[in-house]
Amino acid sequence: MAPQANGGCACVPPAATAAKARDSAALSQSTCCRKKRAEGLAPRDILYVNGINTSREAHCTTLHAIAEQTCARVIGIYNATEGFSADSTQTGQDRLLIKAAAAGKGVAAHDGRNKAVDAVKKFVIDERLAGRTPEIWAHSQGGAVTSLALFGARNTLNVESAGLSGIRVKSMGSAAPNWPDGPQYEHFVHVDDLTPTSFGLGHDSAEDAKRAGAGAKVTRFSGDPNAGQPFESANPVTNWGPDKTAYHGVEDTYLKMERQQNGGCP
Repeated sequence: MAPQANGGCACVPPAATAAKARDSAALSQSTCCRKKRAEGLAPRDILYVNGINTSREAHCTTLHAIAEQTCARVIGIYNATEGFSADSTQTGQDRLLIKAAAAGKGVAAHDGRNKAVDAVKKFVIDERLAGRTPEIWAHSQGGAVTSLALFGARNTLNVESAGLSGIRVKSMGSAAPNWPDGPQYEHFVHVDDLTPTSFGLGHDSAEDAKRAGAGAKVTRFSGDPNAGQPFESANPVTNWGPDKTAYHGVEDTYLKMERQQNGGCP
Protein backbone atom coordinates (compact mmCIF):
# COMPACT_ATOMS: atom_id res chain seq x y z
CA MET A 1 0.00 0.00 0.00
CA ALA A 2 1.43 3.35 -0.99
CA PRO A 3 2.00 5.91 1.75
CA GLN A 4 -0.25 8.93 1.31
CA ALA A 5 -0.62 12.42 2.71
CA ASN A 6 -3.45 12.67 5.21
CA GLY A 7 -5.55 15.85 5.34
CA GLY A 8 -5.34 17.58 8.69
CA CYS A 9 -2.39 15.53 9.93
CA ALA A 10 1.35 15.79 9.39
CA CYS A 11 2.24 12.98 7.02
CA VAL A 12 5.28 12.27 4.87
CA PRO A 13 4.48 11.76 1.16
CA PRO A 14 6.71 9.23 -0.66
CA ALA A 15 9.11 11.74 -2.20
CA ALA A 16 9.20 14.34 0.60
CA THR A 17 11.60 14.88 3.45
CA ALA A 18 10.36 14.96 7.01
CA ALA A 19 11.07 18.68 7.36
CA LYS A 20 7.83 19.93 5.87
CA ALA A 21 5.74 17.46 7.86
CA ARG A 22 7.63 18.32 11.02
CA ASP A 23 6.89 22.00 10.59
CA SER A 24 3.18 21.34 10.15
CA ALA A 25 2.79 18.84 12.98
CA ALA A 26 0.43 20.07 15.68
CA LEU A 27 1.45 20.17 19.32
CA SER A 28 -0.95 19.15 22.04
CA GLN A 29 -2.42 22.10 23.91
CA SER A 30 -3.49 20.03 26.90
CA THR A 31 -2.74 21.41 30.35
CA CYS A 32 -0.36 18.55 30.96
CA CYS A 33 1.65 19.20 27.78
CA ARG A 34 1.69 22.98 28.24
CA LYS A 35 3.11 22.41 31.72
CA LYS A 36 5.86 20.17 30.35
CA ARG A 37 6.82 22.78 27.75
CA ALA A 38 6.78 25.54 30.38
CA GLU A 39 9.29 23.46 32.34
CA GLY A 40 11.64 23.60 29.36
CA LEU A 41 10.95 20.11 28.04
CA ALA A 42 11.17 20.67 24.28
CA PRO A 43 8.86 18.45 22.26
CA ARG A 44 10.50 15.52 20.53
CA ASP A 45 9.54 14.16 17.11
CA ILE A 46 7.88 10.77 16.66
CA LEU A 47 7.24 9.06 13.32
CA TYR A 48 4.20 6.77 13.41
CA VAL A 49 3.43 3.96 10.92
CA ASN A 50 -0.03 2.39 11.01
CA GLY A 51 -1.20 -1.18 10.45
CA ILE A 52 -3.63 -2.85 8.07
CA ASN A 53 -7.15 -1.84 7.17
CA THR A 54 -6.68 1.67 8.60
CA SER A 55 -8.56 4.63 7.14
CA ARG A 56 -6.97 8.06 6.86
CA GLU A 57 -9.33 9.29 9.58
CA ALA A 58 -8.31 6.48 11.94
CA HIS A 59 -4.64 7.15 11.19
CA CYS A 60 -5.14 10.82 12.04
CA THR A 61 -6.90 9.90 15.28
CA THR A 62 -3.90 7.83 16.34
CA LEU A 63 -1.45 10.61 15.48
CA HIS A 64 -3.34 12.95 17.78
CA ALA A 65 -3.62 10.29 20.52
CA ILE A 66 0.16 9.80 20.52
CA ALA A 67 0.68 13.58 20.56
CA GLU A 68 -1.64 13.97 23.54
CA GLN A 69 0.08 11.14 25.42
CA THR A 70 3.68 12.11 24.70
CA CYS A 71 3.45 15.88 24.02
CA ALA A 72 5.58 15.15 20.95
CA ARG A 73 5.34 16.38 17.37
CA VAL A 74 3.94 13.28 15.70
CA ILE A 75 4.58 12.76 11.99
CA GLY A 76 2.66 10.04 10.19
CA ILE A 77 3.53 7.77 7.33
CA TYR A 78 0.12 6.61 6.22
CA ASN A 79 0.31 2.99 5.10
CA ALA A 80 -2.77 3.23 2.89
CA THR A 81 -5.31 0.42 2.98
CA GLU A 82 -6.57 -1.57 0.02
CA GLY A 83 -8.91 -3.66 2.16
CA PHE A 84 -8.31 -6.37 4.75
CA SER A 85 -7.55 -9.18 2.31
CA ALA A 86 -5.09 -7.22 0.15
CA ASP A 87 -3.44 -5.69 3.22
CA SER A 88 -3.00 -9.14 4.77
CA THR A 89 -1.39 -10.45 1.58
CA GLN A 90 0.97 -7.46 1.50
CA THR A 91 1.91 -8.07 5.15
CA GLY A 92 2.81 -11.66 4.29
CA GLN A 93 5.11 -10.41 1.52
CA ASP A 94 6.72 -7.90 3.88
CA ARG A 95 7.35 -10.69 6.40
CA LEU A 96 9.00 -12.93 3.79
CA LEU A 97 11.33 -10.09 2.81
CA ILE A 98 12.19 -9.44 6.47
CA LYS A 99 13.11 -13.09 6.97
CA ALA A 100 15.30 -12.99 3.87
CA ALA A 101 17.04 -9.82 5.10
CA ALA A 102 17.56 -11.32 8.57
CA ALA A 103 19.14 -14.37 6.91
CA GLY A 104 21.64 -12.09 5.19
CA LYS A 105 20.15 -12.35 1.71
CA GLY A 106 19.94 -8.60 1.29
CA VAL A 107 17.03 -6.33 0.46
CA ALA A 108 16.62 -5.65 -3.25
CA ALA A 109 15.49 -2.23 -4.43
CA HIS A 110 12.47 -3.59 -6.33
CA ASP A 111 11.16 -6.77 -4.77
CA GLY A 112 7.41 -6.30 -4.49
CA ARG A 113 7.61 -4.71 -1.07
CA ASN A 114 5.00 -2.42 0.44
CA LYS A 115 5.69 1.06 -0.94
CA ALA A 116 5.45 2.52 2.56
CA VAL A 117 8.74 0.74 3.28
CA ASP A 118 10.58 3.11 0.94
CA ALA A 119 9.06 6.16 2.67
CA VAL A 120 10.22 4.96 6.10
CA LYS A 121 13.65 4.02 4.74
CA LYS A 122 14.07 7.48 3.19
CA PHE A 123 12.99 9.13 6.43
CA VAL A 124 15.54 7.12 8.45
CA ILE A 125 18.40 7.79 6.04
CA ASP A 126 17.63 11.51 5.76
CA GLU A 127 17.42 11.88 9.53
CA ARG A 128 20.65 9.97 10.26
CA LEU A 129 22.64 11.78 7.57
CA ALA A 130 21.41 15.06 9.08
CA GLY A 131 22.85 13.96 12.43
CA ARG A 132 19.47 13.19 14.05
CA THR A 133 18.37 9.97 15.71
CA PRO A 134 14.71 9.45 14.84
CA GLU A 135 12.07 7.83 17.01
CA ILE A 136 9.58 5.54 15.29
CA TRP A 137 6.37 4.05 16.66
CA ALA A 138 4.65 1.32 14.65
CA HIS A 139 1.52 -0.78 15.03
CA SER A 140 0.67 -4.15 13.44
CA GLN A 141 1.72 -4.21 9.77
CA GLY A 142 3.45 -0.90 10.43
CA GLY A 143 5.98 -2.91 12.44
CA ALA A 144 6.76 -5.08 9.42
CA VAL A 145 7.06 -1.95 7.28
CA THR A 146 9.45 -0.40 9.80
CA SER A 147 11.58 -3.51 10.24
CA LEU A 148 12.06 -3.98 6.50
CA ALA A 149 12.84 -0.28 6.08
CA LEU A 150 15.49 -0.51 8.80
CA PHE A 151 17.12 -3.53 7.16
CA GLY A 152 17.24 -1.54 3.92
CA ALA A 153 18.49 1.67 5.55
CA ARG A 154 21.26 -0.24 7.29
CA ASN A 155 22.80 -1.13 3.94
CA THR A 156 23.26 2.59 3.21
CA LEU A 157 23.95 3.94 6.67
CA ASN A 158 26.63 1.43 7.65
CA VAL A 159 28.70 2.85 4.80
CA GLU A 160 27.83 6.53 5.02
CA SER A 161 27.30 7.22 8.72
CA ALA A 162 26.89 5.63 12.14
CA GLY A 163 24.34 3.10 10.98
CA LEU A 164 21.19 2.53 12.97
CA SER A 165 22.74 3.31 16.34
CA GLY A 166 20.68 5.68 18.47
CA ILE A 167 17.42 5.22 16.55
CA ARG A 168 14.54 4.47 18.91
CA VAL A 169 11.78 2.11 17.85
CA LYS A 170 8.60 1.26 19.69
CA SER A 171 6.52 -1.54 18.18
CA MET A 172 2.97 -2.36 19.26
CA GLY A 173 1.32 -5.61 18.23
CA SER A 174 3.84 -5.87 15.40
CA ALA A 175 3.75 -8.43 12.58
CA ALA A 176 7.55 -8.27 12.11
CA PRO A 177 9.26 -11.63 12.79
CA ASN A 178 12.76 -10.10 13.02
CA TRP A 179 14.45 -6.75 13.68
CA PRO A 180 17.98 -5.62 12.75
CA ASP A 181 20.50 -4.85 15.47
CA GLY A 182 21.37 -1.21 16.15
CA PRO A 183 18.28 0.70 17.27
CA GLN A 184 17.01 0.89 20.83
CA TYR A 185 13.88 -1.25 20.77
CA GLU A 186 10.82 -1.45 22.98
CA HIS A 187 8.31 -4.04 21.80
CA PHE A 188 4.81 -4.50 23.22
CA VAL A 189 3.01 -7.82 22.74
CA HIS A 190 -0.43 -8.56 24.19
CA VAL A 191 -0.37 -12.32 24.74
CA ASP A 192 -3.93 -12.69 23.37
CA ASP A 193 -3.27 -10.67 20.23
CA LEU A 194 -3.09 -12.94 17.19
CA THR A 195 -0.90 -10.63 15.10
CA PRO A 196 2.27 -10.41 17.23
CA THR A 197 1.93 -13.88 18.76
CA SER A 198 1.47 -15.69 15.43
CA PHE A 199 3.32 -13.42 12.99
CA GLY A 200 5.63 -11.29 15.14
CA LEU A 201 7.86 -12.07 18.12
CA GLY A 202 5.47 -14.68 19.50
CA HIS A 203 5.07 -15.98 23.03
CA ASP A 204 8.58 -17.37 23.57
CA SER A 205 10.92 -14.88 25.21
CA ALA A 206 13.81 -17.28 24.61
CA GLU A 207 13.73 -16.23 20.95
CA ASP A 208 13.94 -12.51 21.68
CA ALA A 209 17.72 -12.33 21.79
CA LYS A 210 18.05 -13.37 18.16
CA ARG A 211 14.84 -11.91 16.72
CA ALA A 212 13.91 -8.71 18.57
CA GLY A 213 17.12 -6.74 17.93
CA ALA A 214 20.15 -6.61 20.21
CA GLY A 215 19.30 -5.32 23.69
CA ALA A 216 15.58 -5.04 22.93
CA LYS A 217 13.06 -4.67 25.74
CA VAL A 218 10.04 -6.88 25.07
CA THR A 219 6.97 -6.39 27.24
CA ARG A 220 4.43 -9.20 27.03
CA PHE A 221 1.26 -8.39 28.87
CA SER A 222 -2.31 -9.55 29.39
CA GLY A 223 -5.62 -8.06 30.41
CA ASP A 224 -8.91 -6.80 29.04
CA PRO A 225 -8.50 -3.29 27.61
CA ASN A 226 -12.10 -2.50 28.58
CA ALA A 227 -12.01 -3.82 32.15
CA GLY A 228 -10.74 -0.61 33.74
CA GLN A 229 -7.89 -2.49 35.42
CA PRO A 230 -4.13 -2.21 34.82
CA PHE A 231 -2.61 -4.65 32.38
CA GLU A 232 -0.49 -7.48 33.82
CA SER A 233 3.09 -7.73 32.56
CA ALA A 234 4.88 -9.55 35.39
CA ASN A 235 2.96 -12.79 34.88
CA PRO A 236 0.75 -12.41 31.83
CA VAL A 237 -1.84 -15.14 31.43
CA THR A 238 -3.01 -16.18 27.98
CA ASN A 239 -6.76 -16.49 27.49
CA TRP A 240 -7.30 -19.03 24.74
CA GLY A 241 -10.67 -17.59 23.76
CA PRO A 242 -11.75 -17.33 20.12
CA ASP A 243 -11.57 -13.54 19.75
CA LYS A 244 -8.00 -12.72 18.82
CA THR A 245 -8.67 -9.22 17.47
CA ALA A 246 -10.14 -7.72 20.64
CA TYR A 247 -6.64 -7.12 21.99
CA HIS A 248 -5.08 -5.54 18.90
CA GLY A 249 -6.37 -1.96 19.11
CA VAL A 250 -3.69 0.70 19.03
CA GLU A 251 -5.46 3.25 21.25
CA ASP A 252 -7.44 1.07 23.65
CA THR A 253 -4.72 -1.56 24.17
CA TYR A 254 -1.23 -0.59 23.09
CA LEU A 255 -1.11 3.14 23.79
CA LYS A 256 -2.79 2.46 27.11
CA MET A 257 -0.12 -0.12 28.01
CA GLU A 258 2.67 2.18 26.81
CA ARG A 259 1.38 4.91 29.12
CA GLN A 260 1.08 2.44 32.01
CA GLN A 261 4.69 1.39 31.43
CA ASN A 262 6.33 4.75 30.70
CA GLY A 263 3.97 7.41 32.00
CA GLY A 264 2.68 10.34 30.00
CA CYS A 265 -0.25 12.67 29.83
CA PRO A 266 -3.67 11.05 30.23
